Amino acid sequence: MDIGRLNEFCYLADSLSFADTARHFFMSQSVLSKHIAGIEGELDAKLFVRDSHHVRLTKQGRTFYDYAQSIISQYDKALTALRAIEDSYDEVVTIGYLRNAARPFLARFLMLMKAEHPEIHVALRCMEYGEEAYAFLTKSIDMAFTLNINPSVTEQYDYLDIFPDRFDAIVSCNHPLASYDEVTTEQLLCEKLLLPDQSVYRDMRPFLERTVFQDNLRSNCGVYRDVDTLFLKVETEGYVGFSSEHNTACFSQGVKFLPISNADTSYCVAAFAPMNSDNTGIIACFSALEKCRDHLLKDFERRKQLSLSKFGPVSVNS
Repeated sequence: MDIGRLNEFCYLADSLSFADTARHFFMSQSVLSKHIAGIEGELDAKLFVRDSHHVRLTKQGRTFYDYAQSIISQYDKALTALRAIEDSYDEVVTIGYLRNAARPFLARFLMLMKAEHPEIHVALRCMEYGEEAYAFLTKSIDMAFTLNINPSVTEQYDYLDIFPDRFDAIVSCNHPLASYDEVTTEQLLCEKLLLPDQSVYRDMRPFLERTVFQDNLRSNCGVYRDVDTLFLKVETEGYVGFSSEHNTACFSQGVKFLPISNADTSYCVAAFAPMNSDNTGIIACFSALEKCRDHLLKDFERRKQLSLSKFGPVSVNS
């Protein structure tokens, strides 16, 4: 089966729109329909149900979607390994990372790896949270830079906490709650809430339900499937959402981050790898990440002291 056809199938399975998928791949809807029909004929399975208004995956389609994603990821990983050999690297480490979560240390990490381990090629893949978790589970990536918010995961993998972070409530700058410096859970429960789609963000929604709402959350909340949509909906549609503070560098314009005073939403951004791995590339990455962590902690203390010396005692988020 052609890998390009698999990519088309997966995009259609995510968007459930023949029009959007056809535009994305620069083809007509009729050509896309033929490609999907070809996949169904090859598999002897019905993958989509399509009527004049809706497209949805069948049970067979949902099952094949998981396998198709894994096949595409493994294919991409194989291509990366082949190119690394061609470029005379001894080893490849494929790392999935969350774009803004990794921003504070990613450049330093790459420079350290290049300086100290030039024989190791670090292949990076920017991913959404759920996409990254699935890729790690299917071994499509060797390491993950992600949020350490699921205690059960730390029991299954080796990990290194790199820097502390927390979830804040976020509102548009013209929202009534924007007049506050912090909010409470009780205030939030009265608002129109926007929460991560469970199928995409997996552990994130349970974390918020557990730490912020203590299972008192009503069911009729809005959902989002990516960070950009989260901030756009908060800014334009009156929602109250939740975001990691590491996103302030990219999304603070137009929204206000509000600490939740009566909830502990703290966690760490961390690196994960298979437990007890003897992979020399992974070991080298952990060593470089420890240096990145130490640098971040020193920088945090330096900024804290600077704030104290200039403005007197202030509260510093950790």
